Amino acid sequence: MNDRGDEQTASNAAAATKSQALMQFHATDEDDATRREAPGATAPATVQSENALQRAFERELEDRTTEALDAGEFVIHLQPKLDLRKGQIAGAEALVRWRDPRVGLRLPGAFLPLFEKNGFIVDLDRFVFEQVCALLHAWSVAGVHPVPVSVNLSRTNLLDLTLLQGFERIRELYGVLPSFLEFELAEAFVFEEPRAFFAAVDRMHRAGYACSLDNFGGCRRSLEIMEGLEVDALKLDRAFFGGPYIDPARETGLVASVLNRARELHMGTVAEGVETEEQRGFLADVGCELMQGYLFSPPVSVAGFERMLFGREVAAAPSFSA
Repeated sequence: MNDRGDEQTASNAAAATKSQALMQFHATDEDDATRREAPGATAPATVQSENALQRAFERELEDRTTEALDAGEFVIHLQPKLDLRKGQIAGAEALVRWRDPRVGLRLPGAFLPLFEKNGFIVDLDRFVFEQVCALLHAWSVAGVHPVPVSVNLSRTNLLDLTLLQGFERIRELYGVLPSFLEFELAEAFVFEEPRAFFAAVDRMHRAGYACSLDNFGGCRRSLEIMEGLEVDALKLDRAFFGGPYIDPARETGLVASVLNRARELHMGTVAEGVETEEQRGFLADVGCELMQGYLFSPPVSVAGFERMLFGREVAAAPSFSA
């Protein structure tokens, strides 16, 4: 099932678990407006009730996280990165999904913010990294040529000076070359934790890993930080190269100059969130190297990705397929 189908499944499942509680609290827009305009009106009970419902939902998730991880309910999906010049898959990004047997698929937005708060993200990051290493090992054993796979690194792990020690043990266990692994770091880290960011990138490079800066261009100060980044690739936020319809007069010069400077700094470039042929054509014209987005493919199961890349399924382990 593709990611849009997964999203619909998750939406239906979430509706099934919450609908009874929410129905008694939700009012029409007209009723809300009437309450806001009423003299002496206070915060509606709806807000308090929905907050209580959200807290109960989070407690329920927290109670099941370790059990779910041990039970193999978390799986990785892969979103291909397409080489715009060659028209071939050049890599992938690993994304986590939670297949809860009680309610169906849970997408990251439903659980990652909570895991960032309660610290479980550390275990989940390690799990995703190990799944990717195991997958790369399976491809090597099968005799197919792997492509680099990137994993996202949370803020909590970014601040952990011993992070790479555990990750290196995992990588060595599976016999995977670090050159096939890439860490994606959110652009926000540069502004919020600059010392930790640059120190982490330096440690990763010394260990042989590649690093990319995710969501580049999503901040007004993005261009100010380019010169000192020392990352291997910039992932251009969709907001940087426009919406569904490109305005060449406004964007071509700016994006082209950023891509040219990235090449001068020996950085690769990946456009993420590409959804239209107009965007694809624009990015190819201004020299972007790779693209990632629903136009080419949503995140898919490992088996689905293997069929796209190798023409057949390779990793037979049950935990690798959706």
